Amino acid sequence: MFALFKMSFKTVISVICYYSGIVWLFRSINGRKGIVILAYHRINDDDENFFNLSVPAKIFDLQLRYLARHYKIVSLDEALEQKKNESGKPVAVITFDDGYRDNYLTAYPLLRKYKLPATLFLTVHPIQNRSLLWYDTIKNIILNTREEKIDLLRFGLPVYPLKTEKDKKTTLGQLVSKIKTSDRFVDLNDILHFLQDKLENGHT
Repeated sequence: MFALFKMSFKTVISVICYYSGIVWLFRSINGRKGIVILAYHRINDDDENFFNLSVPAKIFDLQLRYLARHYKIVSLDEALEQKKNESGKPVAVITFDDGYRDNYLTAYPLLRKYKLPATLFLTVHPIQNRSLLWYDTIKNIILNTREEKIDLLRFGLPVYPLKTEKDKKTTLGQLVSKIKTSDRFVDLNDILHFLQDKLENGHT
């Protein structure tokens, strides 16, 4: 039991759900029709999961073990072509968005361990330009700045505090969420250039 107290709350809940059979009960209640498509982003043990896109390797391992037992895992192409499922198990597809390096370094060995196929969607622009995804770029700029605030009123956004580490993390989550959900057109390049100018170069 002591080992459990070292885990994060989310990790403990995931382990409890897996071993208690709650997940299996939920799936049984909802029936077995259709195809379940699982969309992952990152598989790593980074404690600073700012965008809630990461799954720890141990939890991913548990999830794959469960899926291998209770689902017929097929590639996305197979799922699209599949006319009849004769396996007796519900069908699921494992996918990864964006193509982070840990998809290969961490997820791939675990997929091989359980002999499960997966579909990887690559984000072309960062690969062609050897650049980060826009929200990772914003993360690096904000977390490394020495400025104490950033005024984004010209973009229809507020003035965000950056004085403490906590301020930076809170601002990062709020800013990315605002950009994603804003009903006002926001040019990402304009915001990125502005942040780089104000926060990296120190122009106030």
